[in-house]
Amino acid sequence: MTLTAVTTHVGLDLSALRRYFESREELLLELAELGWGEWRAGLLDALAEASPRTATEVAQAVAASLERLPLFCDLLTHVVLSLEGAVRLDRARRYKAAATQTYDEMADALVATEAGLDTDGARIVLTVAMSVGAYLYQEGGRDRRRAMP
Repeated sequence: MTLTAVTTHVGLDLSALRRYFESREELLLELAELGWGEWRAGLLDALAEASPRTATEVAQAVAASLERLPLFCDLLTHVVLSLEGAVRLDRARRYKAAATQTYDEMADALVATEAGLDTDGARIVLTVAMSVGAYLYQEGGRDRRRAMP
């Protein structure tokens, strides 16, 4: 993916996009940051729908909220492998701060359920969900590409 391809696809001039993003990596990091907010919103909505929650219901809410975000799952892999190191330090710090705050808010929401999770347990659930989501999305993407003519 190039910024030129993005601007062509959405009908913008490259200079308009360059006003906001120095590189494709910065654009992708921005999308990852937005993905954190979308995951938080989806998870908090799911947890608010029916309280109290059993451990199974909480696990299903976490999985379903992440499953709805395939681009975010894909980006989770790339953030740590290349995106953070390819942008200015202040931009990487802004991403990390936003992701950490969102992660902490989601962990607090999991602790507030009646699933019996403490803070460490909630963090483990989220970390495993992120790791598995990123991995399985990559595996699913490979399977879809193999099936293409």
